[in-house]
Amino acid sequence: MSHPRRDINSLADMKGKPVLISAATMNAFWPWLRAKFGFSDKQIRRYTYIWRLSSWIPTPSRKAI
Repeated sequence: MSHPRRDINSLADMKGKPVLISAATMNAFWPWLRAKFGFSDKQIRRYTYIWRLSSWIPTPSRKAI
């Protein structure tokens, strides 16, 4: 997934560009991306967002979406 860009139309187009990935991805499918598309570990930018269910639960100070 990428923000809309004219220069990225496929995974292969991501070669050489920064890629945000989580720690789990490092062992899951990053090795495949390196082998299949020639990605480099220098492209990696660590994705550290932690999704919390509590952020979606309504509270008196926060209305439901």
